[in-house]
Amino acid sequence: MSRGGKKGPKATVYWVGTRKPNEEGVLVGEPLFTAEAYQGEWDDNRRHGYGVNLYRNNTKYEGQWQCNKRHGEGVLWRKKGKETEWRKVYTGGWQYDLRHGRGTQLYSNGDRYEGEWADNRRQGRGTMWYADGTVYEGEWHADERCGHGTLKLLNGDVYEGGWLKDDKEGPGAYFFFDTGRAFVGEWANGLPQAGAYSDAELSEGEVHPCELTKRPYPKELPPLQLMAPDDVMDACLKAVRTVQSPFRAKHLPLEILFSEDELDELHVTFDAVADGDTISVLDMRALYMAMGCPIDDAALTDRLALLGILLSPVQQDALHTAATQLPPAAPPPAPPAGDASPTASFVAPTPLVATATSAAPLRDIFGNPIEMPRISFETFARSVALAPPEEGVGVGVVGEGENGMGKVMGTMQMLKEAAVEE
Repeated sequence: MSRGGKKGPKATVYWVGTRKPNEEGVLVGEPLFTAEAYQGEWDDNRRHGYGVNLYRNNTKYEGQWQCNKRHGEGVLWRKKGKETEWRKVYTGGWQYDLRHGRGTQLYSNGDRYEGEWADNRRQGRGTMWYADGTVYEGEWHADERCGHGTLKLLNGDVYEGGWLKDDKEGPGAYFFFDTGRAFVGEWANGLPQAGAYSDAELSEGEVHPCELTKRPYPKELPPLQLMAPDDVMDACLKAVRTVQSPFRAKHLPLEILFSEDELDELHVTFDAVADGDTISVLDMRALYMAMGCPIDDAALTDRLALLGILLSPVQQDALHTAATQLPPAAPPPAPPAGDASPTASFVAPTPLVATATSAAPLRDIFGNPIEMPRISFETFARSVALAPPEEGVGVGVVGEGENGMGKVMGTMQMLKEAAVEE
């Protein structure tokens, strides 16, 4: 073996505070390791295979390595202060030095998470046991509760429904254990906004929570005296969704805003006119026309602004001038016979529309080219999610799809039973 060419199993290798040129194991351009010691397998002078690495910050990694990175299955340990015993911090999957895959994290405050990870953050499905006795089970995104999940409180209360940015958002149901009642409706920023509050129905032979806790029964709810309660409810729910749609469309993962089939169809539509991985603003307008839901200048400008893309007055004028040269909008596709589903049907733009949007760059009155923002697929898809429901494409945000109100309206009984079991 040549000097510094470590390969195969090795005894413990220690690093001191400095490393000198041509020192044993030092390669040209190789950074200083932050580890105090490593014992394990090597390949081509890199930690590769199984090994144990001690770090100067009182942590230890024991597990699989690949090309000097923690990669595969491994356990991270830590000693705090003058402690003599190692405390397990994380056990599970790693990918290129980051937590990835399935794993369990034990936090210093007593919290514990078990579930999926991506790029060192909780991502996917997982369960969090909090030190105060609260338990969350559901979806995560970028280290926050996001999507559909269930929160069980120590007092027996249960919430099941939508989450966004670590707070209750969207359709959800909350069961109050002390009264046996539930609220089902729309939530925003962690608070209920519109919905129905009523007694939870008891199944045959089931005992009311107040019987179990020996608390007095709550007062009877007053009768509802609205002339058209269903119409009032629908109007209130729609108002909340309309207000919250920009926030939800901007921050919810695309996998929640759209179904897998809808995303695939959006990709086909987008890729038909994409230059690389982006399209122009004029392409974006043409795609709306091809889908049978044309959008005017003001609406497109406003929709882009909600997504953080601001058009200057010059850009808006250029967009309007170029848009007048587009062909008429194609009629919306007819739904299959007998299909009454409100879900949008996305279609790829016609070659005529794609060609019209691929013309020379936009120019001002002096003939100078005008730089227009390029639109990514994510921005285009989120703009579609912002579409009003009457356009037929605003799925996942204002509708009642598989992640909407229809998913939680039938859960009241389930929540009550879960709370009683707790």
